[in-house]
Amino acid sequence: MDIQKEREVLIAEIERFKEEAMKSYVVSCWAESYTNTDPFGYVILENENNKVWWLKTQAYQLWEMWQAAKAHEAEKLKGCVVVPVEPTEEMLIKGNRLALADKGYRYDAASIWETMLEAARGGNE
Repeated sequence: MDIQKEREVLIAEIERFKEEAMKSYVVSCWAESYTNTDPFGYVILENENNKVWWLKTQAYQLWEMWQAAKAHEAEKLKGCVVVPVEPTEEMLIKGNRLALADKGYRYDAASIWETMLEAARGGNE
């Protein structure tokens, strides 16, 4: 990815971060206390691999928590894959073909899919 594109992605992430942070009552009160400056003022340091330099310590601390939460979420999802909520026709055909090949197999692919999604959502432990 080129430097300009990386910068655009980073700025979009910063805007999303600010929007989410402002949903907190405490953060919104803190932000409103700044009448002459932007509480979320920042500089992107291109010489330091696009590091964000926050002009207010509180914004920096919020950003660090945001980054830690993102890292935790990424760690939680290691080993997972994204699948559609509804199985595709091809998935059902292959799953049912497998079921027909094994005489001891008693469930159709759609039922198994539904059970797996329910378990992934925490409803069938």
